[in-house]
Amino acid sequence: MRIRYKKWARPELEACTFFIDKPEEMKGKWNSAFEHEAPIHMELRLW
Repeated sequence: MRIRYKKWARPELEACTFFIDKPEEMKGKWNSAFEHEAPIHMELRLW
């Protein structure tokens, strides 16, 4: 599956408060990115 380029998506994502454009810069700092203290769970699917 590929993500298609959509002209309207970039401004909409940048306006979103929880969108992280460069996740590699958040390495080891994910808890500081979110205000709550609940554990962070991620689901990754490799096809």
